[in-house]
Amino acid sequence: MLFVLLFILYQFNQISKKLSLQKKKYDMLLRGRGELNMGDLIQAHSQDIFEMDKKVNELAYEVEKAKKSFAFPIQKIGFVKYDAFHDLKNKLSYSIALLDGFNNGLLLTTIYGRESCITYAKEVKSGSVNQELSKEEFEALRMALEK
Repeated sequence: MLFVLLFILYQFNQISKKLSLQKKKYDMLLRGRGELNMGDLIQAHSQDIFEMDKKVNELAYEVEKAKKSFAFPIQKIGFVKYDAFHDLKNKLSYSIALLDGFNNGLLLTTIYGRESCITYAKEVKSGSVNQELSKEEFEALRMALEK
């Protein structure tokens, strides 16, 4: 009889340990949500997942906005120096193409002469210009577009 009583006591102790372990796991699952049944718990976790998904989508939208805004600053430059006139040396004239990530920007040409210096600006849209280009301007634009 004593043996049976000790066996029952041992089994009770084992069940008590398992129950305590399950209680810890259950408390961990609830994480401070108070007294909820499993249905309420699943619904609460589902709501948490929905909220996190919403935040992830908002962050993805912000990342895309940031990517687009970084596409606008000058990213591509083509620069050509040359002698505009045969009697002037040292390559004082130049053409420079300044383009953003969408190949929009400016093509600036400055021509130095003995008496004056003239700067021309041409608009670049999607990598093309609606005006005629000199060979130096074309080369500067080509250099920028290849970057």
